[in-house]
Amino acid sequence: MPRIKSLLIFALFALYTGLTVAWTWWLAPELMRISTTKTLLPALAGSGFLAFATYGLIIYIIKTARPTAGGGR
Repeated sequence: MPRIKSLLIFALFALYTGLTVAWTWWLAPELMRISTTKTLLPALAGSGFLAFATYGLIIYIIKTARPTAGGGR
C-alpha cells in the first residue's frame, strides 16, 4: 500500500508541475495578450487556483515532514 501512495503522490506532483509550467509560460500570457474580459477572468481564476494549489501543496509537505506541526498528533 505505501508503494501505491508514493506512486500517486509522484503522479500528482508531476501533473501539478506540468500544469504549472504550461500555465505560467504558455496559457496565462496568451490570455493576457488577447486582453478581453472573456479571457482575463479565466486568467485571474487560473492564477488564483494555482496559488491555492501551491499553498495546499506546501502545507501538505510541511505536515508530512512534521506530523506534530500545527497541533496534530
